[in-house]
Amino acid sequence: LQTELKKNEETRHSLMKELETTQSETKTLKMEIHKKEKEITQERETTTSVQQKHKQIQEQIQKANDEIKVKAMLIDELNTKLIEIEQSKNEEIENMRKMISDNRMEIDSVNVEKEETILKTQELSEQLKNYEIEKSTLQSQLTELQTELKKNEETRHSLMKELETTQSETKTLKMEIESQQIQMTLIH
Repeated sequence: LQTELKKNEETRHSLMKELETTQSETKTLKMEIHKKEKEITQERETTTSVQQKHKQIQEQIQKANDEIKVKAMLIDELNTKLIEIEQSKNEEIENMRKMISDNRMEIDSVNVEKEETILKTQELSEQLKNYEIEKSTLQSQLTELQTELKKNEETRHSLMKELETTQSETKTLKMEIESQQIQMTLIH
């Protein structure tokens, strides 16, 4: 029994070791599975992202194609308008040529008027020049008069001061004379 018990113990011990090894392997496998799942998820996300980008690029291409179509239509319209404008301009140019031809005689007559106007302008310029000279002369005379007026004002001011001084002196003299007269009267 003891021998059997010992064998059982050894078997149990061996089984425990196997169990530990199995658990360790299981844990490793679980971790690998988890890692693989993560990788698969990332790959799926990458695939989804690539698909989305692909879709966006296709949409952008479609949008660009639509814009090209619209622009092509606009170019056609502009070309049509350009042709119309060119025709219209050609007609206008022809009309202008006719008008220029018709106006040549009028221009000749205007040139004669222009010459007369130039002569009148020259006369007026001469008059204006004379007026300017006269104005300058009057200006200098005015300046001289102002200077003289200022001097006169200063002289008047100086004379007024002198007059005040004289009046004051006269008053003092009068008072002295009166005082002397009173004294003379008292002595008599």
